[in-house]
Amino acid sequence: MILTQRPLERVLFRTPAHPSPILEATQERYLLEHLFTRGFDVDHGTVRSDADPAPRALGIFWSVIAQECPMVNESIEPARWGEPVSDRAIATTEGHLHAQLPPAWRAYLQSQRWLRRGWLESGDYIHLYDPEESLEIMDAWGDSTALHPGIYFLGGDGSRSIYCVDLRDAEPAVQLTDIVGGGWMDAEPLLDSVEQFVAAISDGTFRAFQEG
Repeated sequence: MILTQRPLERVLFRTPAHPSPILEATQERYLLEHLFTRGFDVDHGTVRSDADPAPRALGIFWSVIAQECPMVNESIEPARWGEPVSDRAIATTEGHLHAQLPPAWRAYLQSQRWLRRGWLESGDYIHLYDPEESLEIMDAWGDSTALHPGIYFLGGDGSRSIYCVDLRDAEPAVQLTDIVGGGWMDAEPLLDSVEQFVAAISDGTFRAFQEG
């Protein structure tokens, strides 16, 4: 079996969830890996298998795979997916912080496919940061960072809210602070653990503000 990964700009199709005719690199890679592990040949923008020799458009299969990922709602805009973060990148960040990232967060960022940003099925928009991006935003936060000793940014809502942890705690809770937060006393608890945060993101149920 031969799997041919064609140049990104030549893999063209449209689906209702993906109105853009060009796949992102991470989406293309995920799609090809998904098909390859299921016994399909992929070549020249079409897909075929021994059981179904008729060629099918690549976009049809991406549409099916998107339906298998109910965590995100792509009717507004396509989700953006992150690639596995290297051990070196995490070690560099931990050296800068003089603290270790929560194991559950490290495992999530090093998974084959993690949500970088998009609309969850819960209705919340979320933007998650890789370690480099987190440090850049924390540096830009200036004096507010010093008012939150031990802080580390996991992500935000694309607006004012920041989802963060206090790395001084061995098992930190996930908290919400504002971009002009005055310190930990202004932060609001969201979830008891990073494990719960990752699980809520992964199944699309995360909500920063609960109704009622």
